[in-house]
Amino acid sequence: MDRMISVFLAGKERPLHYSIDVMFAVNEKYGDINELLTLISSDTKESFGYLRDLAIMMANDAELCRRAEGYDKEEMLDKKQVTLQMRPAEYLNLKAAVSQAIELGYMQEHQSEDEETDLGLAELRKKAEAGD
Repeated sequence: MDRMISVFLAGKERPLHYSIDVMFAVNEKYGDINELLTLISSDTKESFGYLRDLAIMMANDAELCRRAEGYDKEEMLDKKQVTLQMRPAEYLNLKAAVSQAIELGYMQEHQSEDEETDLGLAELRKKAEAGD
């Protein structure tokens, strides 16, 4: 399963996943992720609404990923479950988790120099590239 960021939301720990599905939805609704990040950067009721929408999209996307991996179904989130009655600390944690999930979505995984390399697989790749 993809790496995800977890956050306490609507009474329980929930993973957030920034996928291309979420990216496309954001692009259609807000133009692009940078525009949306600008909208959620202030601390107003309006910016909370944008943050809530993005958090719900990412939490529900994470739930779909869990289901695809064969995990038992959990409930999907909706606006009624993420309200202005959350504590300021929870709100700040949510803002941070959303940002981290977006960063993780754009991050490429690289093999560290410490990891072992499968020499046989490397040789096959080299041969395949030479054959192109």
